[in-house]
Amino acid sequence: MDVALALKGLQFKIKGVPQSTLNKDITDRPDELFQTLGIAAKWSVNATKDSILFDPCLRKLVNESCGTFLSGQKLSQSLGSGGDHAPDLLKLSRRYRSIIRVCRNNLYEIIESSQQDLGKLNSYYFANVLDKIELIWHLCEILYVDVVPGDIVLPQLLEWIRFHFPEGERKAATILETGADRVEAGFETAGSEKDPEYWKTVIGVLLQGRIDVTRALLVLHSDAKTTPFQHADVCLRTMPLYNIYGGTSVTVFNAQWTRWQADVRSKIEEGVFESNLDLELIMKIIAGDVTVMDTIRNHCNVWYQLMTATLFFSEPTVKSFDLSYHADHAMRAFGSNNDIQDLDKLILLLLESNLLEVIQELQKTADNGWFAVHLTNLLYLCGRLNIFDSNKVNVAHQLHEHVLLDYGTMLMSHHSLWQVGVSYLDHCPPHGLERLEILLPAIPLTSEARAFKIMQMAHERRLDSVVTTICKVMASKSLRQDRLGNALAWALRSTDANLTNHLADRFLEGFADKGEFEATDLLDNLGSCMLVSDRLTFLGKYCEFHQLYKSNNLKAAASLIVSLLSSHLPPKNFQLILLTQCIPLLECRELIFSANDTDILLSCLETLETELLTQVDSCSVSKSLDAATKEKIQLIRFSLARNLSRAIIIEGSDIPNTNSRMVNVS
Repeated sequence: MDVALALKGLQFKIKGVPQSTLNKDITDRPDELFQTLGIAAKWSVNATKDSILFDPCLRKLVNESCGTFLSGQKLSQSLGSGGDHAPDLLKLSRRYRSIIRVCRNNLYEIIESSQQDLGKLNSYYFANVLDKIELIWHLCEILYVDVVPGDIVLPQLLEWIRFHFPEGERKAATILETGADRVEAGFETAGSEKDPEYWKTVIGVLLQGRIDVTRALLVLHSDAKTTPFQHADVCLRTMPLYNIYGGTSVTVFNAQWTRWQADVRSKIEEGVFESNLDLELIMKIIAGDVTVMDTIRNHCNVWYQLMTATLFFSEPTVKSFDLSYHADHAMRAFGSNNDIQDLDKLILLLLESNLLEVIQELQKTADNGWFAVHLTNLLYLCGRLNIFDSNKVNVAHQLHEHVLLDYGTMLMSHHSLWQVGVSYLDHCPPHGLERLEILLPAIPLTSEARAFKIMQMAHERRLDSVVTTICKVMASKSLRQDRLGNALAWALRSTDANLTNHLADRFLEGFADKGEFEATDLLDNLGSCMLVSDRLTFLGKYCEFHQLYKSNNLKAAASLIVSLLSSHLPPKNFQLILLTQCIPLLECRELIFSANDTDILLSCLETLETELLTQVDSCSVSKSLDAATKEKIQLIRFSLARNLSRAIIIEGSDIPNTNSRMVNVS
């Protein structure tokens, strides 16, 4: 066998495994990794608070997986139209696994560069959680997504084991490289058996189904050219390997397999390999000899490695529905059935096709449902999520929506992940929309940009009540900061009449105190927005009056103020100010107010005076207005009387019912 060629093929197969991962002893039992998977409730106390998703190092996991989730939802729209979508769904699953792997590799880079022990510990914990998540996801992909014809799953399970337990292949690559260097250097033999890990590595790769690598390692033995090794190589080279696309039926393959194993056993019984006990052990393993079970177990880190190894040499065409039986047998042989760990439990549940309990367990993890929601969604898209209630009704849709709601709600509670949460709630109608209507207004409005973003999302989903609520909150916030113009702008967006009335009153109060308006640019350009409320309409028209007055358009200003006073729009406490502002117009040399306008103003003044008198404290001795108010009223009445006299003379008219109002001028 060409050693260099075997080495090249081996390196290609394992190049996807990051070096930093291989340097960590991640294949130990979960107990020794501080229960790193986080698959049980005891690992997830205060899960929301301590969720690994909230760590900045894993922000990419949340964002990237959201994009993949949305791609899956687009794909779901075409699933009912017919066609084979299995390749697309498999691609989707592998995208999720790729995201997990990239985030895990980033964490190992952080570990290598970090100078803080606590930071290293946290990153190592997160990385191991992701390692175990990918282990479970990969198994789900094999059993439920990448379903092969005939349901022969062992080749995929061996690939699963090789991918997640690559230490044997890594060591084999080192031995092959060293041996190849010795051969190229001119040594007669590679002599690789001198490496203390040589036979352990040979058995390790053999148990993972790497027959080509096993043969390459045996070639490096000093006795590779002897008869026992030559016979061993022939046995390995002629070993039947089932290929679902090879055209061979299961029945024919099993017959070939039985004959091949019988031939290997006959060679063992003839003592062909007894000169080298290690080589004989390898031959007994491939012959399916049950007497070497203890040896196989000692070369496996976990029971599911033992399961795949024994199946490879005893039942290579095993189907997925038989895996639970073999899993139970492997656990007993490995001694794990009395001390089952949470990771073991999950793998066993998957092999038993108990998806409901798998999802329930995953929802308790330290990733706050990330794994549960995306795996559930994938299985739902694949049509493999068949969960029946006591009435034999499939409740997969309700379960799918439930996990989406939980995950989306959890993300909405985070200050920087809430937008991602919206994407998940969007895809669980109708309850997702109802949940958004509650959660969007609860997001802290730390800036106007965030407020606008929330409003945009609410508007796109026709959640008008949310838009109104956000505008009210921002208006109140601006009002507390004495930013009246900004508050009014938000109030206008809310179209809330009571709020705009209140703000208009604040503007009028400010004008009464200071003699000028705030935010004149906004007030001068209200346009149709002033129709939101009566008070705002008055404020807008009153600002228009000032614009006309400043531009010396006195007749238009006078007409507008008469219209305002006769419309009863001005608040009672502002009518006297309006009448007072009529005095300069009444005293102009040019007649501004007509006799009819003056009569209207006199009527307004009389009505106002009467109302003011009724508001005077009944306990007051004088029962009269204060001197300043009385003086203003008298001054206004005097100006009105003079203007009325001028108007009658100029216009040549006689206005009825005005004499009584003019009597009090003196």
